[in-house]
Amino acid sequence: MARIDGINPSGIERTNGRTGPADAAGSRDASQAGGVAPADADRVSISRRSLAMAAAMRAVHSAAEVRQARVAEIKAAIMRGEYEVDADAIADRLVRDGIADFAR
Repeated sequence: MARIDGINPSGIERTNGRTGPADAAGSRDASQAGGVAPADADRVSISRRSLAMAAAMRAVHSAAEVRQARVAEIKAAIMRGEYEVDADAIADRLVRDGIADFAR
């Protein structure tokens, strides 16, 4: 079901109005028997945005767990005013990673 903003949360859109598994099985049988799917066969279209979101979700789920001790250490350093950030190193890394993304 599409949301009001028109984005289907699953990223899958039906193209010909078939709704039941029997229809899908029938199309599959017809395409296997003749070697070619009929013109009105179901199709799935996944947008680039949905593919990117799926990749992001896989990255989140495969990421290492948060090291709570390290987070607590950094928070304490921030509270004491002792945490220093190397802005140049961060900027260099952002630029380098951004350029690498464009090269793909």
